[in-house]
Amino acid sequence: MRGALLLCCLAMAAVFVCGCGSIKRFDYPAEEHSAVQFSGKPLYDAEVAVIPFNDRRENKNNHSTILLYLVPLVPYGWMSYTRPEDYTGYVSIAAYYVLPNVALAKAAAYNLHKSNLFSKAYFSFSEQGVSADYILHADLKEMSYKGRIISYGLSFAAPLLWFLGLPEGTVENRFAVEYYLTRRGSRRRLWEFKYDKACDMLVSPYYNYGRDVDMFPVMLNQSMNEALVNLKKNLKSSGK
Repeated sequence: MRGALLLCCLAMAAVFVCGCGSIKRFDYPAEEHSAVQFSGKPLYDAEVAVIPFNDRRENKNNHSTILLYLVPLVPYGWMSYTRPEDYTGYVSIAAYYVLPNVALAKAAAYNLHKSNLFSKAYFSFSEQGVSADYILHADLKEMSYKGRIISYGLSFAAPLLWFLGLPEGTVENRFAVEYYLTRRGSRRRLWEFKYDKACDMLVSPYYNYGRDVDMFPVMLNQSMNEALVNLKKNLKSSGK
């Protein structure tokens, strides 16, 4: 009986460590996202191109401590990724597929287009060869992930507590970016806006399971909404 219970716990622990093999992608826009829209028609007759983000993130990743939760009396194992797309092993997913510099820029272009702030807004891989009046740049400062798998010091028996409703782990997503606008062919910044926020959640088989990185697109949407409101005020105050 004890042997069967141990095997059951081992199987459940293995399933949770690998996140059931699920691979998350940067899906944008999600249904719950609400992109700001200022008017039924464009407010300014100008063309803006959004080019790939500049990746300014650090490269400090730690996943060697994930399995420490299996050591008896150790309360949890943890992982920390400044570039989460480069690693496997999360609290409730197996991997995260995203090309941040391109995916985030395309998402930003979507928000800019939906806002009706300018007559035309789109993504371009380069500012060369486009007819845009302005270029929207962005420096990606942080898109980091921190997670803990909580064992409560019970090692392989921890899944029994998870199925009783206790949290399997905790997750934190942090997103920091700086947007700035230039005229095409110029380096002088006409406007800039910084965003830096973190969101955390508890993860359990009964709630938030498989949502380890779901806050990244939410925060990208928030950052663009706040940036566009700020840009609109800036354009109005400058009389442009």
